[in-house]
Amino acid sequence: MLLKILLVEDDDNLANGIRYALEQEGWSVVVAGNVSSATDLYRSQLFHLILLDVMLPDGNGLDLCRQIRESSDIPVVFLTARDEEVDVVMGLESGGDDYIAKPFRLRELISCIKANVRKHSRDTSEHGLRVIRSGGITLSMTDFESTRKAIKYPSHRLNSEF
Repeated sequence: MLLKILLVEDDDNLANGIRYALEQEGWSVVVAGNVSSATDLYRSQLFHLILLDVMLPDGNGLDLCRQIRESSDIPVVFLTARDEEVDVVMGLESGGDDYIAKPFRLRELISCIKANVRKHSRDTSEHGLRVIRSGGITLSMTDFESTRKAIKYPSHRLNSEF
């Protein structure tokens, strides 16, 4: 499955490094450098996971996470330099699913992403929300795709008079 990740990180060098590493895993990564652009992207696109820094130039990642939690259960992983116990607790209590302190090991981050997406997929499938089918329409909640089956009418119906 192609994962689409929103990376909210204000350090351009770090964001580019993380994006490159995650794209090497075959994932799509969209970067936002502040709360405002992250909010716009989150509202306009569908993502499988959000990597979120706490300290951002125009706001706080904790507040953004709370805002996201009002409408979504998308996995949110904090990726931040704040590593005190109180920071971790605040991150998790604000709705974060996981918390990784900088500096971090890349393979650990990748494994964390896979675990959170796997858990989220399992949770939604337990509630029957993975794929919804109605008539000729299919919605995939994990891939964020929809398909519509073409309706074929018997030829005798096309020639009938009304």
